[in-house]
Amino acid sequence: MAEAYPPTDNTGANPEGKSASWIRHKLNNLHSGALALSELILENRDLPEKLRSQLAQLREIMLHSISLLENGQARPQASPTEPEQEQDLSLPSSDILVIDDDDNVRLIFADYLTHAGASVRTAETFARGIDLLNEQKPDLIVTDLNMPDMEIPEFFQRLKEICGDSAPPIILASGRDSKDKLPAGVEEIIQAEIFKPFRMKSALLLVKDILRRGDGENESIRKALVVEDNEVMRQVMCEVLAQRGYRVQAHSNGITGREAIERESFPLLLLDWKLGEISGLDLCRAARASAPNRDSHILMITGKNQPEDLAQALAAGADDYLCKPFGMDIFNIRLTVAEENIVNSRQRRKAEADLQAAHDKLEIRVRERTAELTSLNLKLRDEIAVRTEAETRRKEAEDQSRLQQEQLLQADKLAALGTLVTGVGHEINNPNNFIMLNVPLIKDAWTSVLPILDKYADGKADLCVGGLPYGEMRLMVTEMLDDIMEGARRIKRIVGELKDYAKPQPEKADETADVNRLVESAVSLLDNFIRRHTRKFCVYPGQDLPLARGSSQRIEQVVINLMQNACEALADSSQAVTVSTRFDREKNMLEILVEDRGCGMDAETLRRVADPFFTTKRGSGGTGLGLSISSRILQNLGGSLQFHSEPDRGTTAIVSIPAACETKRRGA
Repeated sequence: MAEAYPPTDNTGANPEGKSASWIRHKLNNLHSGALALSELILENRDLPEKLRSQLAQLREIMLHSISLLENGQARPQASPTEPEQEQDLSLPSSDILVIDDDDNVRLIFADYLTHAGASVRTAETFARGIDLLNEQKPDLIVTDLNMPDMEIPEFFQRLKEICGDSAPPIILASGRDSKDKLPAGVEEIIQAEIFKPFRMKSALLLVKDILRRGDGENESIRKALVVEDNEVMRQVMCEVLAQRGYRVQAHSNGITGREAIERESFPLLLLDWKLGEISGLDLCRAARASAPNRDSHILMITGKNQPEDLAQALAAGADDYLCKPFGMDIFNIRLTVAEENIVNSRQRRKAEADLQAAHDKLEIRVRERTAELTSLNLKLRDEIAVRTEAETRRKEAEDQSRLQQEQLLQADKLAALGTLVTGVGHEINNPNNFIMLNVPLIKDAWTSVLPILDKYADGKADLCVGGLPYGEMRLMVTEMLDDIMEGARRIKRIVGELKDYAKPQPEKADETADVNRLVESAVSLLDNFIRRHTRKFCVYPGQDLPLARGSSQRIEQVVINLMQNACEALADSSQAVTVSTRFDREKNMLEILVEDRGCGMDAETLRRVADPFFTTKRGSGGTGLGLSISSRILQNLGGSLQFHSEPDRGTTAIVSIPAACETKRRGA
């Protein structure tokens, strides 16, 4: 049965005949209140330095007294090489019920919880706590073990009646001599236990940890391995870990510790350096070499405190380093850092798995779409081949009078091609838009995870990612993402230009065109065609050119035709093709020059080159209409198409188009 608080007289003295445990309980409560009050005062930033120093000394004296009260031993001091670190003690939005009959403990603890961001309700008896439970179920209950009005089993029974199977987690605050007095069946519903007198910061860390677990944190990280040959130190660490909700496995030597490492997975490992035959460094290396614990967080604990010792521990695979002797505040800080690293590591691995799954899904989608486009291209090629063959047979049997009919047919083909290109372009742009949308997100995710990876890779010179050293892969990922984004932009630009080129457009009398832009668009559309025919292709755009008068689509059709002819006239890819633009002020004409260093033309071919149905490539599918139609287009615009050629020395085609506005002649 739990021991109820005996009444006290008005003087606060111990009534005659009371047990030593009762006295210890009262002293613990007084110590807890005094410690909490001193910590609360020390948080005041405006406190004079002298008073702050005196309060800090008083707090250390009280902690020393507590240690003597508990076990007759002085409290171990924190290592001077480990200054106290700032911790995030803020709590998530939550409702916490504090039940304690000691006003100091209850009110000061409630003040700390409120300051940390929680909504707190307090009760001085179990009965009052039950009333508050009926009003609203809290997210967490912190309760004393011994209360004057009700036994703890009765309180838990009432709690179960109110909340059923959804009872909130409970932290039990008790004296160390009360731990063995818990009735059967109570332990399984208690999430954690803190012993009076306790430090408020340590209690806040425990509250924060339990609330975080209540938010759905993976319980698999609440497992730890302790390998320490000092029995007292091992028990203390196990007790602290158990209070933080860990399932702890402890070993006193490196041999059994290594067997546990090779057999089970422990997200958190606490290893002593000196363990005899097998040291903590050996266990670090064994953990990093074993599949279950390769990504575990390792905290090396040792009396060594030199920089070279830290470097040696980190080189062996440790993530953190703690020098003996150390205080529980420092130990809890390191545990909090370890837990955050474990959560971050788990989230990173999940993100990597999600990224790989998305990558695999995208690859499958790209392969499927590529297969579909290949099938469409084959069908389109067959259709074009059939139409071209039919056109060739028809053109060979027809005379000059069929020119206009063929021109109409070409216009119809261009319109059909425009419809087809629009559909195909839409199908290409859909997956391409996915790429352009997701690559920046992937790049941002990679950039945000780099600090974590850098921290993890620090001191691991042999760390490899994807078969490459981490340092090299770190740079390559960003470059690859940039290359993917640039390729996606180029796909979008080419599809847009192809759709603009193939889309039927009615001619307007006042339409103008930028010849440099037309040349650039034509080169973009013929990029693969040009690369297959020559390695020496150059464009020299003129500067400050006026706009040309005429349809940009018609002029671009002429330029594409001339560039194709120039490439096809080359004997091999070492021969050059040059495209340039200029403005003749005397004639008020814009000129586009397409020059090749190919086979050239003899005088007879040069004389007939623009005749309808004349072609030197009939065997390879030539129709003899391209230059004829191009010449007719330019004549309708008020321009002309001229050729200069010599056999084996190449050909120069000169396209002349009137400028959109008159310019002053030289000397005028």
